[in-house]
Amino acid sequence: MGRMFQRAYEVLQADKAVLDDESKAVIERDLEKKLSEYFELSGGLRLEIVSGEEGCALAITCKVERVKRFRILP
Repeated sequence: MGRMFQRAYEVLQADKAVLDDESKAVIERDLEKKLSEYFELSGGLRLEIVSGEEGCALAITCKVERVKRFRILP
């Protein structure tokens, strides 16, 4: 019974998924590249996408060592 429950849970989670793993990895790499222009990052970046009735919420988690100097153009 436990194995059937686990499989049902995995199917439901996959149905809720907004992005497949490969697409999510591409977005994480792009975000890490862009954020590294402004911050010195250590470790990896993690993206969590949660879908709900009103749309999706994104949570981006990464460790920042420092903010880099950059110019703000007028």
